[in-house]
Amino acid sequence: MPAKIANPSSPVTLADLCYRGDGTFAVNRQHAAFDSDTWLSPREVAGIVKQSPSFVYVRLLDESVPMLVSRRPARKKILVSGASLDRYRRAVRNPAWLTSPIVRNTLLAENRAAQAALASPN
Repeated sequence: MPAKIANPSSPVTLADLCYRGDGTFAVNRQHAAFDSDTWLSPREVAGIVKQSPSFVYVRLLDESVPMLVSRRPARKKILVSGASLDRYRRAVRNPAWLTSPIVRNTLLAENRAAQAALASPN
């Protein structure tokens, strides 16, 4: 059976090699950056951050600790900003994310400012 040749016109998928600590690496696919006009459903966000949709609702969209910027165009519909998802993914890749409250507070301040700008009618 002949080997498959990749289509030269197909986009190249980039990946991160993450060291696991036991001598092996995990390949994590990178997603393209979102522009500021992109809005995603919580289910799509869950697929990108590799968590369950309930994790996105409970942890990331919590109003007291907003890890992501969201809006409600209808009563039962929630949309998440693609730009805030990019900020979250960039912050989580930082090794100081787990130990430094400064990194987390910076993300929270940016998201609170974006949420306030979204709520103001200007």
